[in-house]
Amino acid sequence: MTAYNIPQAITLGDNITELILEAQPLDGWPVEVFALKNLRILRIRHGGLKSVPADIGKLKNLDELDLSHNAITKLPAGIGKLDRLSVLHVSHNRLSSLPAALSRCLTLRELDISGNCFSRCPQVVLSAPWLARLRMAGNQLQKLPATLGDCTQLQELDLSQNALTTLPAAIGKLVKLRKLDLSHNNLRRLPAALSKLPWLEEIDVSDNPTLPQPIALLALPALKRLRGLTTPEKTDMLHELVDNCNRYKLPPAWRKLLWQWREGATAVDWLTLPAADLSKLLNLSWPELTVAIRAYLYELRPAQLAPGAVITPLGECLIRYHDIEARLQQQGIQWREKADKTTTHLLLGAAPIQLPVLKNRPYIFIGERELLKWLDRIEGRYLALDPPAEKLDMLRRLLMNGQRQQVLLAIQMIKGGGMPEEILPVLISVSNSCDDILIRDKLSQMTIPYMAENEKHTKPSPILSNVGKE
Repeated sequence: MTAYNIPQAITLGDNITELILEAQPLDGWPVEVFALKNLRILRIRHGGLKSVPADIGKLKNLDELDLSHNAITKLPAGIGKLDRLSVLHVSHNRLSSLPAALSRCLTLRELDISGNCFSRCPQVVLSAPWLARLRMAGNQLQKLPATLGDCTQLQELDLSQNALTTLPAAIGKLVKLRKLDLSHNNLRRLPAALSKLPWLEEIDVSDNPTLPQPIALLALPALKRLRGLTTPEKTDMLHELVDNCNRYKLPPAWRKLLWQWREGATAVDWLTLPAADLSKLLNLSWPELTVAIRAYLYELRPAQLAPGAVITPLGECLIRYHDIEARLQQQGIQWREKADKTTTHLLLGAAPIQLPVLKNRPYIFIGERELLKWLDRIEGRYLALDPPAEKLDMLRRLLMNGQRQQVLLAIQMIKGGGMPEEILPVLISVSNSCDDILIRDKLSQMTIPYMAENEKHTKPSPILSNVGKE
């Protein structure tokens, strides 16, 4: 049972397991507490306490002790007799040391000494390697001892709002650490070992004015949240990127390249990734990224087609070869189903499962839309080049009329004269609203290859479930 004041606690007696005295001014320690033999949780906060009696050790069943927000200057050695104590909160007091006897509390897992007057890490902390959560924020710490690395069970460590300028390399020994707050310090650098902690999920290095951009932290294997790499306005964007990387099980080493892209860097070299890895990125249902990579590949080398060129399709191409076979042959261009040493151009379709080896090969990437537009241009198809206004009006009327024969006539005109950009939105609209399956299929086959990359390749790839499982 829980009591919220001393009279209530006296009434309930041994039935009390939790006593909470919140913002109740006290002249001194309430001695009535020692009569509560079954007390497991004791919270006396904002009470104005200045001291804690040595008899605190009599509360043998105490599991959690919270004396935060008082005016305590010293803790008694008797606290070391609390054999079952697992949580001790003494934040926002006036402590500058902790009793050595606290190291006898072998069950202690959580210690909060934030907002006190510690100028160095208390020795008792270094003698308690079983601690899982340690909060020392808002003190006057300027450096940390290397022996902090011996606290190998730590999962959460809060060192924010101190005066730290460096961290010991031994922090890399905290292999179970999941959450680390280093914000509001004066750190000049971070130890390399920090970026290799295997389970570190959240790290905050914000408000360290002299700290270089900690881009290496993006390589943390279990990273979920990182504050301090970029401006607060861009932090949500960073977390979205990290979430996507985790969602698709992308290697942590890729995050630096992806962040360069996400921040708007113009010189992201996607070919630094092996072909197999680049293929994985192109297969994600992450439209912004896949469109950016495609644009990079298309711009890598001008897609100049000429007689003698050999095109190899990659992935699910929306262009059907038998529809353009004669047109390609007339221009002296060959088609190879598999890339070989004769291949000059790679036609990038949807879900390119396996890119050929790209390193040291001068492949030219081309999109389906560009290929069709090139054919229209080289063949001089008047509707694709400089369509007369009256012809465009006629096509619109035929398509919007809704009558089957007139729509089919418009399709034939476009097949013979080329695809006018001005008519493409009308074709897409009619295709989406048409009930005639035959016409809808014909319109889809015509329009989809001409659509922009961000409109075509936004569906999840059929191999998406395999990404990251190799």
